[in-house]
Amino acid sequence: MKRLQILLLLLPFTAAADDKDELYHQCLLKNAPKAQLPQVWHKVKQSCHQLHRELVLLPDKKAYHQCVLQHLPAVELAEVVPDVLKACADDNDFRN
Repeated sequence: MKRLQILLLLLPFTAAADDKDELYHQCLLKNAPKAQLPQVWHKVKQSCHQLHRELVLLPDKKAYHQCVLQHLPAVELAEVVPDVLKACADDNDFRN
């Protein structure tokens, strides 16, 4: 009986974890076709993770990762990656 109570208590946490995983995977799938460079893909995965698994709540930090996802995947030159990351950090007053 006690085991059943524990399982019932853990059920909402399992559902929440599934929702986070689904949002994370959607984020990856949305951005994967656009990412042409390994370092871009790494940063995209990092931002998806922060937004959908870590559930970043600080407004500047959240805005930074949203900026990265909005602008970085289209970058095709490795030399441009640091500039985009810096621009997102500067615009959102955030250093990752």
